[in-house]
Amino acid sequence: MRCIEKLDFPFRGDETVLDSGCGDGFVARLLRQRVRRVVAVDVQRFEAWQQTPGLTFSVADARALPFDDETFDIVHSKDSLHHMESPERAIAEYARVLKPGGTALILEANRYNPILYPHMTVANGHEHFTRRMFRKLVLRFFPTARFGACEAHYVPVLERVPRVQHAVEELLEHVPPVRPLLSYNFAVAKQAAAEAVERERRGYKALTVAAALYVLMPFDVIPDFIPYVGHFDDAVVVSLVLVAAKRQWLERLRGLISRRRAEQPEAA
Repeated sequence: MRCIEKLDFPFRGDETVLDSGCGDGFVARLLRQRVRRVVAVDVQRFEAWQQTPGLTFSVADARALPFDDETFDIVHSKDSLHHMESPERAIAEYARVLKPGGTALILEANRYNPILYPHMTVANGHEHFTRRMFRKLVLRFFPTARFGACEAHYVPVLERVPRVQHAVEELLEHVPPVRPLLSYNFAVAKQAAAEAVERERRGYKALTVAAALYVLMPFDVIPDFIPYVGHFDDAVVVSLVLVAAKRQWLERLRGLISRRRAEQPEAA
């Protein structure tokens, strides 16, 4: 509950949420208290899963989600990415299934937290992310993401005095030298709004048409006598367009591949 609250995200109450890597479903049930519907998925089934009104569970791989583009208002992912061989594929899927204007809420344990590192990384082999790596992963697909960190350790001996634990955690969060060592890093990553997405798509289309017209011109805009560029101006223009448009086309390609992979088991 503390992790959800520390995201400082204003749930409206009418959202449809994907809880990716839901585990036993405990957090999914907490999320259901704040939204209209939660679809919770994990790579394996848990005995604790129990379908209730507005809450469903199913087996699915976050790297190839079996959902259409722009399906969810929110994607919630906590402590799941570091278990994957290619977490960037999962984040790309989060971006794909989010509606325009939707938000990904991503939380991952801090690799160098002084308690987590010996207990989880050294003893249990969890490859938690450093803060820098976490930010790099998220920014690749959500360039305007907001980042933060929080302390959220559950201490059984303090469960009878939650105010004491809460006070300790709040204190740690407000001590500047401790902030890089807090137990959780999180990102609140908002998908571009529909208008921005449409403007971007129109821009890429116009850019592609302009590049094609340039290549088809019967004369050289850049004279051949200019070293290097003059002889390869068409290739330079096409390369620049591909670099500018690669995100748009790569995201579409990832979505197509993910859907094909999701369909394969059913076809088999």
